[in-house]
Amino acid sequence: MIIKMRYETEFKEFEMDVDAASKWVNISIEEDETQEHFEKRIQEEVDEQYNKPEYNIWHRETRHIDPTPKRKRMDGRKGYICGEESDDSFDIMSYLAVTYPEYELDEEEDERVKRYKDVIEVIQQKLKSDFVEIFIAIASKKSTPKQMASKLIDAEGLTDDEYEKLVTNEANKISKKYNRALQKLKKIL
Repeated sequence: MIIKMRYETEFKEFEMDVDAASKWVNISIEEDETQEHFEKRIQEEVDEQYNKPEYNIWHRETRHIDPTPKRKRMDGRKGYICGEESDDSFDIMSYLAVTYPEYELDEEEDERVKRYKDVIEVIQQKLKSDFVEIFIAIASKKSTPKQMASKLIDAEGLTDDEYEKLVTNEANKISKKYNRALQKLKKIL
């Protein structure tokens, strides 16, 4: 008997003994059933159990995965792991299950970290303590004056209009502090 099995987008045929096929799909021949009808029933059962299109959608689900993509660094730094296109050691499945090894900073990045720490130290020395946090948060674009103001104000018991006015006033104060700190640093540097 020939059984048709779906593989990705096409059907493959293979020959199998009728007894083995009936045991495989777990059906038995009925008393008044012909051999042809029994083989047809086996094929229907194979189609029902194994040839469902939704179970065989590997190609559709993975067609957009590049088999040889550039591997991004997984340690939080910019760039790619390997710049060589001829690197055959990369497998997409191992890429999807990456672990993060310990790493050491390269010279350029280490120098950048040192410069950042030096700049923060100068800012802390030259500005008042209440200006430092505001200046660093806004200058590094981690926060806006309005976001900082909304964290400072307790909205409990206030209407929306009252809350909005308080946030706007506080954001204005924070912006002025930031601008004064910026002017002071410009004079120093």
